[in-house]
Amino acid sequence: MKRLERILLIDDERFDHMASQRLLRTIDGIGAVHEFDHARDALAFLAEAPPGPGDVIFLDVNMPAMNGFEFLDAATEAFGPALGGAIVIMLSTSLNPADRERSLGYEAIKGFENKPLTALIVERARVILESAA
Repeated sequence: MKRLERILLIDDERFDHMASQRLLRTIDGIGAVHEFDHARDALAFLAEAPPGPGDVIFLDVNMPAMNGFEFLDAATEAFGPALGGAIVIMLSTSLNPADRERSLGYEAIKGFENKPLTALIVERARVILESAA
């Protein structure tokens, strides 16, 4: 079973952070979990410790100041289209098919899922990492 070395939760909703943390504590093979209410804070964190293999970024689409796609544009510029081997799973409550379609244009995005984060979504991320190894 592939260990998820570092997880970044980027979402402006505090309830989603609490629910995700509770879920992740119940799953084996989870490394460090870092939570960010603002995408700019996550970018600053990654500037200090760049993304790499084994990293999973669960990214909200709709956030104030910098949305998920703006985060991806900035991260792609800083770390390259593959984000150092990290995988991104976008999480959204959006029913807009244009968001899902737009996500296909990013190499690092490996999934577009409806909120909330579930054990099945975490397991899909693990399978993606295992198949990339």
